[in-house]
Amino acid sequence: MNRHSGPGKYTLERFFAGELDQKSSAEVKLHLETCSECASYVKSLDLEKAVYLNKHPYRDWAAVSNIETAEISLLERMKSWLFKPAFYPLYGLALVLCVVVPFIIQKDDPGIQYKGNRGLSFVYKRDGVLHDGATGKLFQQGDQIQLSYSFPDEHYAGLLSIDSKGTVSTYQPVSGGQNLTTYVKECDNCPVSQSIILDGTPGGELIILLIARKELLLDDIRSWAAQVSNNDVNLSDVEKRVRRGLPRDVIECRTLLLQKR
Repeated sequence: MNRHSGPGKYTLERFFAGELDQKSSAEVKLHLETCSECASYVKSLDLEKAVYLNKHPYRDWAAVSNIETAEISLLERMKSWLFKPAFYPLYGLALVLCVVVPFIIQKDDPGIQYKGNRGLSFVYKRDGVLHDGATGKLFQQGDQIQLSYSFPDEHYAGLLSIDSKGTVSTYQPVSGGQNLTTYVKECDNCPVSQSIILDGTPGGELIILLIARKELLLDDIRSWAAQVSNNDVNLSDVEKRVRRGLPRDVIECRTLLLQKR
C-alpha cells in the first residue's frame, strides 16, 4: 500500500482558513486536483463551517452599521443601568425562557427524528444550500447529509448506511484503513466527521451511527450489516433488526431512515 505523501490535516486546515502563503496555497490546490482523500477532507471542513454558520449566523448583526460607531460612554452608562441587582430576577427568568422553552419546542417537533437516549439530528445540503433535516421530506440523488449527536463520555463512532436494495456503504475516517470508527473524547451536539452523499437508488436509505467502547473493524461491521439487512427491501424491518442485534462492543446506535426519489 502506498503511503500518502501529500499535506497533513493541519496544513489542509490552514489552507482552508486562508493562512498559507501564496506559494504553499498553490501547491495544496494542485495536490487537491489529484488526491480525492485530501479533497474530501477539505469538503468536510466546508460542510462543518456551513453547519456552524447555520446554527450561529453572523451576517445579520455584522451588517448593522452602528456596531462600529457606538460610543463607549453610552455603553458604560448602559452597563451601569443593566447590572443593577433589582434586575437579576428578570435575567433569571429570561434564561429559563431562552433555554428550556426552545428545548421543549425542539423535542416536540414531529419533523426531526431523534433516536437513542441522547438524540440524532441532521442537516442536508442540496445545490449548495443548507437545510434543516426533517425525515418527512423526500430526498434525492446528490443530497449531502451531515449528522450531529451528543454523547457525554469518550467513545468510538462509526457511520454506515443500507439502501433499499440491501447495499451496505461504510464511511471510514481514513481511506483504505481497517477501522470504521473515529475516537471521540466527548460530543455535545457536534457533527459526525464523515458526511453521506445519497446515490440514485430509489426507495430509501437507513443511516446508522454506531457508538462503541472500542474500535470497530470494518470487515466485522460489513458482515454484521449484511446479515441484518438480508436483502430486505423493507428498511423499517431492517432498522428493527439492527436495534435487536448490535455488534459486539457497541454501546448503542442511532438510526435515521430517509425516503428517496
